[in-house]
Amino acid sequence: MRVKKPTLKRKVQVYESLLHALQLNYSVAMNREAVTELLDRIDRWSYAHRCGNGQLSDAEQQRYINQCFEKLNAPLECLKNPLRDKPISPTNPEH
Repeated sequence: MRVKKPTLKRKVQVYESLLHALQLNYSVAMNREAVTELLDRIDRWSYAHRCGNGQLSDAEQQRYINQCFEKLNAPLECLKNPLRDKPISPTNPEH
């Protein structure tokens, strides 16, 4: 079974959102914890491309890459909204 990769449009959308979140949390909010969490996500996504040492099938490898990719744009755990007790999206505080 072939695992689909994200489209180029989706990749650009996620990468732009991630870069904006990094800039916002580094330069504007000066939130070191958020920047660290975002960099950890980037690290996991990058590692997903070379982990397994050939022990994973192509489909398993792609599923792991896709899982890490989708987490790049997930709400940050370190930014909790006390009114809703939910994580706030890195790029949209109302999300």
